[in-house]
Amino acid sequence: MRRLLTTRNAGEMIFVDSTGSVDKFGLRTFLIMTKIKGGGIPLDVIIITSEVDHVIAESFKFYLSFMDTESFGGRGQLGPELIMTDDSAAEYAAFSKVFPRSHHLLCIFHFLQACYRWLMKHIRLSARKVIYFAIQTLVYSKLEEEFEHHYNQLIVDLSPESELVEEAVPEEHSKFVEDVVPEENVKHQISAGKFPLNSSETATTKKYIETAYKK
Repeated sequence: MRRLLTTRNAGEMIFVDSTGSVDKFGLRTFLIMTKIKGGGIPLDVIIITSEVDHVIAESFKFYLSFMDTESFGGRGQLGPELIMTDDSAAEYAAFSKVFPRSHHLLCIFHFLQACYRWLMKHIRLSARKVIYFAIQTLVYSKLEEEFEHHYNQLIVDLSPESELVEEAVPEEHSKFVEDVVPEENVKHQISAGKFPLNSSETATTKKYIETAYKK
């Protein structure tokens, strides 16, 4: 694993995901992987007692202290260029502190999963597929102008006044797009997740990490 950390792949992008309920103490296991031609390959495993942001941050700071100048493809203490996680606010907050020079990407699969769950709760059956398809189109926009168009249309379609909304939406969800799909975050976290480093392939934590947990 130490040798793999020095490769160009590890310096470009890593995937981080956690799982729990692996023992009677409720410890959390963080699996760190990168992408190679044959699929995903593990770089490290970190086991901690809690998934609170400051605990994650401290554990990864300790992990980073073992990195030399050759780690992460020669980026050393800067960490990788890109870090992809699932929809975890705690992980986002922690990695922003530990790897301030890295770009944090949100896994498209988990993002769309969260969107669909919200639609199941607030949007009538006949409109769910229409809205979900619109969100997918937004996520996979290839041009910024295309993204802006789909984003603005979603704001209209999911506003409290829209006929697509089944009932009065709770105050905390009154602006779904702004809350769950912040424009700048989507541009930065999701559209960049199409593996921008000389590749057109869409990368997700599910594709590389969750399959590893099953093996």
